[in-house]
Amino acid sequence: QALPLLKEICGSLTENSWHSTQSLAWGLFAYMKWVQAMPSDDKSSVRVSISFNNRKYEKTIDPRELFSKSLNMIPGSNSLTVDNHSGTPVYATLVRKGIAPETDVTAIEKGLSLKVDYVNTRLEPVDHRNLVTGTGFLMVVRVTNTGFSRVDDIALTRMIPSGWEIRNTRLHEAGYGIRESASDHTDIRDDRVYNYFSLGKGETKTFVLILNAAYKGEYFQPAIWCEAMYTEDCHARHPGGRVTVTGDQN
Repeated sequence: QALPLLKEICGSLTENSWHSTQSLAWGLFAYMKWVQAMPSDDKSSVRVSISFNNRKYEKTIDPRELFSKSLNMIPGSNSLTVDNHSGTPVYATLVRKGIAPETDVTAIEKGLSLKVDYVNTRLEPVDHRNLVTGTGFLMVVRVTNTGFSRVDDIALTRMIPSGWEIRNTRLHEAGYGIRESASDHTDIRDDRVYNYFSLGKGETKTFVLILNAAYKGEYFQPAIWCEAMYTEDCHARHPGGRVTVTGDQN
């Protein structure tokens, strides 16, 4: 009786639909409990074969064993076939890894709005797409709740291109004269900052990063993303794009 329900849960988790972190966690937890409760008296092995671009690989595995095989794709078309030579069901998953295309170049606003400004240390606008090495500047992000009710557990993700550096300095210590809103939690990494907070109806919060154009070159800046972690269709995206850091500052 549990197996049909487990298949339904797995199908829901793998389809292209929205899930909160809580629903994902409980779905995986249910699967773990089912695996632990499975009888272990079935010692029959499973023989599978993988044919990839006319090369064949065979493997005999235990029913509970997870077998993985790395396959190097070639430009153009590729051919993959998986054969199960036993009576025990085998579930195959194809995972593709690579550099993602630059698809996050459009703005999205659903229940939240994002306004992003780049200013120098005198709070004057700067062109962040073309900076000189050594330039210090600020990224000012304003998030507004445009919905009809309060939104809790919002996550703001700001990733920076490889040519920029985050200066982990408090605004009041830097003395730039701009006020930043409080977060429930802030997680500062080498190349990104996560803020977690809530917004009342119509409320706006401001978050500031102190940055430095450090390394000469051309880079891709990922989109700035904000979402309610437990509410579907409540998110906003500010487009990413190409940025350039040029010559030495005179």
